[in-house]
Amino acid sequence: MVTIAIIGLLVAIATPNAIAWRNNAHFNAAVREVKGAIEGTRMAAIKTNLPANVIFNGTNTFDTQTRRIVAGSPVLGPLNTHRLARGVTVTANGGGQLTFNNRGMANNLTVTVQHFNGLSRDIIVSIVGSSRIQ
Repeated sequence: MVTIAIIGLLVAIATPNAIAWRNNAHFNAAVREVKGAIEGTRMAAIKTNLPANVIFNGTNTFDTQTRRIVAGSPVLGPLNTHRLARGVTVTANGGGQLTFNNRGMANNLTVTVQHFNGLSRDIIVSIVGSSRIQ
């Protein structure tokens, strides 16, 4: 009976910490996913020698879009939608669109990833196209 009471007490103490750890893990994965998509879009722009975009909707989704050559002319490719974990939103200042030119240079933009429990991280994309999490 004492053993069961001790186990019950330990579970009651550990459960909130486990939930917080899980939320932090989901949030950090979402931040890394956004940064990875930004870097991948930049690499696609350099590889194809055509501009590429990352479009932020202010929700838990964002889109990436590259261009390609069709019949000798550049055309927009399909939108590739990325869905983040529930409770995570991603917004960007400066119009909500990040554009990379054919050399991988970008408009200077800060992307904010927020979690419903108050966590927030910024991904800063410099004019030369490099990005960092702050």
